[in-house]
Amino acid sequence: MPSKGAKQYEMQAKHRARNFELMIQYLLAHPCVDCGINDPVVLEFDHLPEFAKRFEIARAITASTRSWATIAAEMAKCEVVCANCHRRRTAKRARTRKYLISEALSEPRSMGPDMLNDDPQ
Repeated sequence: MPSKGAKQYEMQAKHRARNFELMIQYLLAHPCVDCGINDPVVLEFDHLPEFAKRFEIARAITASTRSWATIAAEMAKCEVVCANCHRRRTAKRARTRKYLISEALSEPRSMGPDMLNDDPQ
């Protein structure tokens, strides 16, 4: 007969597996809102800045026994985005140095003869 701890562990593992399956089903129905990719392997939950973040969705699904209703309520504060779009959004919100430089360099500008000269004289 399994111990009480082993039984509880087994129940928690089943609970997490169920939540994980529900999350995958949700992601299959919700592609990236920025680029449209629909591969659940690369989709993430981006907490929108106007909502208070209580917990990380992925962590709650894989390492906690929160109810699906609690997780779904937190998901409602998010948009589904792919990892690349999530990274871009986060950099833009934080106005990281990399983001600011890439934005400045992506602006159209004149390519005069001095820009093509590798010889700094």
